Amino acid sequence: MSDNLILLLENLRKRPSMFGVDGSFGEYVAFFSGYEEASATGPLAGFREYVATAPGVGRNLGWPIMIMQLAGMGSVQMNYHDLGVHDNEQAVNVLFSKLRSFAQGQ
Repeated sequence: MSDNLILLLENLRKRPSMFGVDGSFGEYVAFFSGYEEASATGPLAGFREYVATAPGVGRNLGWPIMIMQLAGMGSVQMNYHDLGVHDNEQAVNVLFSKLRSFAQGQ
């Protein structure tokens, strides 16, 4: 399954609109949440726990907020649908980095 996830990550990052995503962090959160729910195999099972091992994140939060914390937004910015251009880019970069390392570690 991890090879399929890695291939999905590569294609989704290169061509988000092919998957109905506009390339924003909020849209990626929606995509991966739906992907996890729709899959019988649970390809992202354990991803929240994996992200929670990173230093400086609130371990009692959902993975989208933890990703935002890792991207340097702290706890103040909780609405990931209204990120500025720079914050959005940072959050997307951290998300794909964490997803890639998670998929490679499975």
